Amino acid sequence: MNLLIAAAASIVLPGLPLEELPQQKLESGRCVAFLWTRTTPPLRVAMIDEATSSLRIRKDSKQRDLPHSQPGYYRASDISIRVDLDFAPGSTIPNGEIIRQGAIRIEQPGKDTLVMPVGGVRACQ
Repeated sequence: MNLLIAAAASIVLPGLPLEELPQQKLESGRCVAFLWTRTTPPLRVAMIDEATSSLRIRKDSKQRDLPHSQPGYYRASDISIRVDLDFAPGSTIPNGEIIRQGAIRIEQPGKDTLVMPVGGVRACQ
């Protein structure tokens, strides 16, 4: 099982500057949102940690936490990501909610802007 998780972490979509995040552990007392691409198979590309106000991604084979800069925006010097999410009404699951649809907008200096549809789940431990 660990071998499959490690292999999945290296999956890259052509043209996508993000790689799949490895499995993440949710710490007690924390709420996070996991975002997956709308591809087949879906790839876990981001995690929003509400406690740290950061967005976790994997880029260039490195896991990074981008700080929250303003509502819906996460930035570092080489990348800026805007997140828009739509939660499914009445779709509560134990300790969470389903993200029906959403999009992340990825901007990198000197490169094309990419908008990618995502879905996911918000969960609390």
